[in-house]
Amino acid sequence: MSPRTSICSAVDDRGVRALVSPRLIVVQGATASGKSELALQLAEALGAEIIGADSRQVVEGMVIGTAAPSVDEKARIPHHMIGCWKPGDEVSAGRWLRTVEDLLEGRPDQPFVVVGGTALWVRLLLQGAISVEPIPAEIRAEVAALDETTLREQLKKVDPQASASIHPNDRYRLERALGHFKASGKALGAKRAEHDWGEPRYPSVRLALMPPRDWLHDRIECRAAAMFGEGLVEEAVGLRARYGKVRPLDAIGYRQALAVADGTLDEGTAIALTARDTRRYARNQETWLRKEPVTAITVTDGEGRLERAQEILQAAS
Repeated sequence: MSPRTSICSAVDDRGVRALVSPRLIVVQGATASGKSELALQLAEALGAEIIGADSRQVVEGMVIGTAAPSVDEKARIPHHMIGCWKPGDEVSAGRWLRTVEDLLEGRPDQPFVVVGGTALWVRLLLQGAISVEPIPAEIRAEVAALDETTLREQLKKVDPQASASIHPNDRYRLERALGHFKASGKALGAKRAEHDWGEPRYPSVRLALMPPRDWLHDRIECRAAAMFGEGLVEEAVGLRARYGKVRPLDAIGYRQALAVADGTLDEGTAIALTARDTRRYARNQETWLRKEPVTAITVTDGEGRLERAQEILQAAS
C-alpha cells in the first residue's frame, strides 16, 4: 500500500465498519454537482474538518451567489477558508496556498476534506506552487489598460502555452501571464510545463463528481433561479455599495444581478444568462478534471454518492 494513500478501516462499538481517513480527502467536481453535500457527509463520518477551495466562497459576503455553506452546515463541521477575505482583498492561489499550508502544519494530526471548484488551487496544494517573480505595479497597470483583443493577441505571441491553457474570458489570469512575461522576459506557460507535477505532497485521495450532463444542467438551472429568488440582487448591490466595483463582483451571477439592479437586464434574462454561463464554466471544470489523477463518481443521489466514495476509500487501503 502506498503511504500517500494510506487508509484503513475499523469497527466501532456498534459493529459498524468506519473509515480512517488519509490526511486529505479531496472532493472536486463541476458547479452544482453535489460537492458540498458529499464533503459534509465524509467529514462527519471521518471526524474531519473542511477546507474550502473556491476562489469566490473565500470572499466575505458572497454567500447566495456562491452557494457557500450555511450557518447550520458550518455548525455541524468546522469550515476553513470560507468567507475569510474582504471583497477588496487580494484573492490569489498563492495566498490561499500559504494559508492552507500553515493550517496543515499547525495541526498535523487532523484529517481534512478539501472541497471546491477551483481546481488549480487543489493542484497547487497537492503538487506545489510554481515560483514566480512579483509583477511591478507599473506593468500591472499597463497590462490592465489593454482591451481584451490586444491582451489575448500579445499573450499569444510571447507565451502560446499560457494563451492556449487560459480561458479567453479569464482576464485575471491572462493579465498575470502577460505581466509575468513583461516583468521577467520568461513565459509562464513554459515554467508550468517544467514544474514537477509528480507525487502529491500530502497523503490524499481525490474524488471527482462527474454526473450525467443533463442532470447537471437541470441542477444548474434550478440553482440559478433559486439564487435570484433568495436575494442575490440584494446581496450583490450591498457588496457594491460597501466595497465598490471590486473584481469578485465580475463573477457569474453577480454581474447579472447587478445588471438587474441597474435596469439593463430583466430578472428572467439574468437567470437564463447565469445558467448559460454556469454551464460553460462547468464544462471547463470537467475538462480540467479529466486530465487530473482523480477517481470519478457518477452517482447522483446523496446516499449513493457517499456509498461510492466509501468504496473508493476502502479500495485505496
